[in-house]
Amino acid sequence: MIFGKDTAKYCMFCEYSSDLKTNDEMVCIYKGIVDKAFSCKMFKYDPLKREPVKKQKTKEYSEKTFSLQD
Repeated sequence: MIFGKDTAKYCMFCEYSSDLKTNDEMVCIYKGIVDKAFSCKMFKYDPLKREPVKKQKTKEYSEKTFSLQD
């Protein structure tokens, strides 16, 4: 869940961090430069930093697939 208690506590989802765009590192207000997978006790979840999962394409069906006649 996005807002559940089981949300992964990574700096990449924290309100207090910013992405450096050069490496897998973030700049934290409290800890300085840290890894994206790092977490500390000051973690505060920011739902706007999570990228949504892309939906899969649906198959294209013809009219023959849904017809009751042979």
